[in-house]
Formats: sequence, structure tokens, C-alpha cells
Amino acid sequence: MPRKDANPGRSEAAAERREQAFRLRKLGWSFGAIGRRLGVSHVRAFRDVSSILKELATQTMDAAKELRQLESERLDVLRRRLLPKIKAGDPNTIQAAIRAVQRRCNLFGLDGPKQVEHAGKGGGPIKFRETVGGVTLDQFKALPTAERVALLRGAMGLPEADA
Repeated sequence: MPRKDANPGRSEAAAERREQAFRLRKLGWSFGAIGRRLGVSHVRAFRDVSSILKELATQTMDAAKELRQLESERLDVLRRRLLPKIKAGDPNTIQAAIRAVQRRCNLFGLDGPKQVEHAGKGGGPIKFRETVGGVTLDQFKALPTAERVALLRGAMGLPEADA
């Protein structure tokens, strides 16, 4: 038997806090800063954001499953409509049917993994930066953690983290 919430206002406040924690995290706030802003620990802030992310992942997976089902039904209708011309041997219709089968295989991941090769500009090698913010990798490794984090945040265009 489901537990009745003795204080429904409390769960609504917690839901609002989770939403606010998620909005702040999207803005680049640290969990410590979120916790201080919302009056909770950094662990609670982390759990609040994780909870929202889990909900979003579930919603996304459910929506993708529904979309795959809809597309599968559309392909079934298409196949039924093409069948008379396929039986008659119409080459264009046969090609359309083959593309529909390929689409279904792709939709449900029935084909094996595809090998992808990445290349840089003009098909050449990928070029990597040797420095970030004017600091080499060896210099970066020698920096204290706080300075490394600040350097990376700056290079990525993120706001400064609260202490």
C-alpha cells in the first residue's frame, strides 16, 4: 500500500528545490554554491540535480520508444501499399521497399556497428592544441588543482566557480 504523504507541501517544496538546483547547475554553478543558495548540503544539491537528470533520461527514452513504434507502424503501412507493385516486379518499387527495410534495420539497430574514421580539415590529420590559455600540458600538470579548474573553466567559457 502506497505511503500517504503526511505533508504534501513539503514534497512540492522539494520538487521546486530540485528544479531550481537543476536550473542553477545548467548555468554552471557548483554543487556547493547551489547548496548554499538553496540552504541544503552540496550532497543534497547533487542528488537533486541527479534526480532531475534521471527523470529527463526516462522521459527521453520513453519518447524515443514511442517514436520508434510510430515509425515502425508507418513502415508497415508503406510495405503493405508497395506489395502489389513489388509482386508485379516494378524495379522502382522494389528499390523503395529495400530502402524501407534498411530504414527499419537502422531504426531498431539491427545492423552491426559502423566504422567511422575522423579526419581534420581537408581530410588531413586532426590538429590538437598544445596549449590552453598559454599553458603547456607539463605546466598545466604542475599547477595546483584550483588553478587548473579555473584555467579550464576560462578556456571553456564557463563562469567562475564559487569558492
